[in-house]
Amino acid sequence: MTSIQKKLLEIAKEFIKICETHNLRYYASSGTLLGAVRHKGFIPWDDDMDFYMPRSDYNKLIELDKKGCFKDQYIFKHWDKTKNYIWNFGKIEDTQTTCIESTIAEHGVDYKSGIGIDIFILDGGGDKQMSSKIHFDKMTKCASRRYDKYWNQKSNNPLKRLVQSMRRSVFTSQFFMEYFKNKHDELAHKYNFDDSKFIASTFVLCTCDKSYHTYSDFEPSIIMPFEDIYIKCPNNYKAYLERLYGDYMTPPPESERTGHMPYFVDLNLPFEEYDAPYIKKLQ
Repeated sequence: MTSIQKKLLEIAKEFIKICETHNLRYYASSGTLLGAVRHKGFIPWDDDMDFYMPRSDYNKLIELDKKGCFKDQYIFKHWDKTKNYIWNFGKIEDTQTTCIESTIAEHGVDYKSGIGIDIFILDGGGDKQMSSKIHFDKMTKCASRRYDKYWNQKSNNPLKRLVQSMRRSVFTSQFFMEYFKNKHDELAHKYNFDDSKFIASTFVLCTCDKSYHTYSDFEPSIIMPFEDIYIKCPNNYKAYLERLYGDYMTPPPESERTGHMPYFVDLNLPFEEYDAPYIKKLQ
């Protein structure tokens, strides 16, 4: 393992310990699940860990965090708790490290972070495939609003760029961010996860429109080896991975074997002590 992967695994062990202690459900997802299946651990060039949690379990984790369930070294971050946090999923970070994501640095967001694992939220979408996709499409549109100024491509046409800029300034204001968040959360509670045939995570759908899943693919979960631990995974991981990656057992060409390439990483610097050039410009 790389030094980053070792840190990630330490955080994952803390997360899994809390989940097991309090009977919270979670599942390895994305590259972490692929790594478990193909490598019995990290994909060699991977530099993050991804997990899913049903919303009810995720909300329980939020409440446990308020009572101090994590060791002092770790911090659980999410939109309702952390200032200038832009994501609509949670992160558990090591406070004694620094890892500034490229998206944060490139857009001058006044936000510091450490090495961390991602906790994506799974919601239910009901029992009918077509209506569930319509439901998740509405949720995804609300969720994606907060990423407009970070992800949308700029037009080459000056007039269109001006319209885009005006639109972003309006829809990324605090008022509209709160509106879209509240609308998203309202939709998220329309269906019960355990009573739904179709499930999905809206953030993951923002980045991969193939990420519609069935409840039976996940429950009951199974245990798989990952480095020196065991992690819970969707029982039908084959169908999950084929949806996302196609021939998932064949590694990509060497030119595509890259991680997330963060802006800055220091495993020995507490992120609160990091003094970033882009943050200086904001002061």
